[in-house]
Amino acid sequence: MSAGPTLLTNFVEAARHTRLYTGGKVEVSGATEDAFLVCPCGPDLNVIELTTGKLLLTVSSEGDDLTAFALRPTGRHIITAGRSRQIRSWSLDSAAKNCECLRVWKAHKMPVMDLAYDPTGTLAASASADGTAMVFDVGRGATTHVFRGHEGVVHLVVFHPV
Repeated sequence: MSAGPTLLTNFVEAARHTRLYTGGKVEVSGATEDAFLVCPCGPDLNVIELTTGKLLLTVSSEGDDLTAFALRPTGRHIITAGRSRQIRSWSLDSAAKNCECLRVWKAHKMPVMDLAYDPTGTLAASASADGTAMVFDVGRGATTHVFRGHEGVVHLVVFHPV
């Protein structure tokens, strides 16, 4: 007669993961070797390595509830917007596991609902609850265009592919 299955009674923890994602937009970097994804987690953004699922770094909301973000096509910069209507440009260094805020500017009269980079990564667009959409030169933090005339909230912005 064969013996029944062996029951394991001792376990060793191999890894522990914390909360990584709390819902909303997710963006994936285009680089294949060190690909990562950016997603909201509570008040902050998490940068997670795709191959291992490990948390690389956290982009802090700096006390301002984030309402939108966009990952630059090169994957090394991100822009965020918060309830204060401030837009922040961040440099991401996933190898060194840190991020640095490069520039902060205020854009809209009401919260930003969405952000998007153009394919070149030099311009960004924002959609707002104030019924406007704006385009910015991210390097200078300067507004290049303001689109008015919407009768309600602008929920989404996207650049046409080149």
